Amino acid sequence: MLIGYFVLFIAIAVAAVFIQIAARSNSSSSSSGDKGGFFGFGLFDLLFRLWFFNEITKPRYGYDTYGNFKNKNTKTKRPMHKAIFSFVFGEEDPNKNWDEVRDRAVIAFLQANRGVISLSEYMALTGESALDAEKSVLAFCSKFEGRAEITEEGTIVYCFEKLLLRSDNNNFQDSIPGYPLISGQALKGSMIAPPAKRLKEFSSNSKKMNGWFIAINAVNFLFGSYFLYQSFAAGRIIFDAVEPVIQGLYATAHYILNFIMSEPHNFIRIVLGIIPLVFSLFFWIIPAVRNSSVKKDNNKTKLSNFRRFCFSKIFNSPKDIDVDSLDPKINECFPDNLTDAKDKIIKEISAYSKAEVDAGVNGKIIYSFNDLEREKEEVRKFRESVDISKADIGDVVFDTNEK
Repeated sequence: MLIGYFVLFIAIAVAAVFIQIAARSNSSSSSSGDKGGFFGFGLFDLLFRLWFFNEITKPRYGYDTYGNFKNKNTKTKRPMHKAIFSFVFGEEDPNKNWDEVRDRAVIAFLQANRGVISLSEYMALTGESALDAEKSVLAFCSKFEGRAEITEEGTIVYCFEKLLLRSDNNNFQDSIPGYPLISGQALKGSMIAPPAKRLKEFSSNSKKMNGWFIAINAVNFLFGSYFLYQSFAAGRIIFDAVEPVIQGLYATAHYILNFIMSEPHNFIRIVLGIIPLVFSLFFWIIPAVRNSSVKKDNNKTKLSNFRRFCFSKIFNSPKDIDVDSLDPKINECFPDNLTDAKDKIIKEISAYSKAEVDAGVNGKIIYSFNDLEREKEEVRKFRESVDISKADIGDVVFDTNEK
């Protein structure tokens, strides 16, 4: 509809110009008539020749930025209908398989750490609060045959021997393709490097392409408004059968449709007025509303990523934490209000592990999570005591071709 109405309105405008030229040439003298004919058909012929000459002289081959010779006509372009759909309705959710990505991150960590994970480590990987993480890790245990155990000091850990038998790659970057890591790089051992949710795009089109869509829709809006207004203001037009006087786009459309139907003004009012006008309004309103929604969703995503960033950073280094150091390295982790987000995250972590507050240099507040540090040491000792060579792989069946 966007392109169709645009072409239709331009065609009506061009027809109006040529009809006016033809009418003037018919009413002029013979010499003036020759001049008018030139401007009517000669101008069209000139434009066609310029277009044709430009097409045949356009360079078809050239070199790309790497010096490779290639055919310029082989560029892959996105279909127009998909580009327009992307502008109006956007792209699919980039985090639609986030649960799978989260599970793969936990599995990668478990495989790198003898199949053992604590609740605080699980919180750092998923960014969930203590209450939500308790429910989530139990569901994870049910899904991947894990069990809970208690260390000698009383810390609950979760063991997943079966996951050690999987063939997944232990590298975080390979295990989670397409998703940026909170820290910017994979961390080995018991260090936490959770993935970050991806931000939504308003559209995958270029700004130039979306600008063209907006401009074309503006043309349709103006034409639709014009025809709707004229359908009420001018109404039905009666032309002289001998020499019709046609002035304006509405009269041109009315004159052409007179050959098809007896009462074209109602058709113009609906088809050339109401429909394109309503379509143009929705073509602007839907993206505007969606743009606001995308910004809100992205801020929630940034806050969720920032929570994972803070949890992982505090877990990796629980002592002497300066709030100013909780600055993420990637854009996906920057919420709109960073200061409020930091205060909120510190309170959430303090609800799980009590923080000791000290005054640092220049009056800065320094947080230390000593209980979390002791928990890390307990889990480390338990992890070292796990003998992964005793993982039960069950019965082994060998295939043979012997008869």
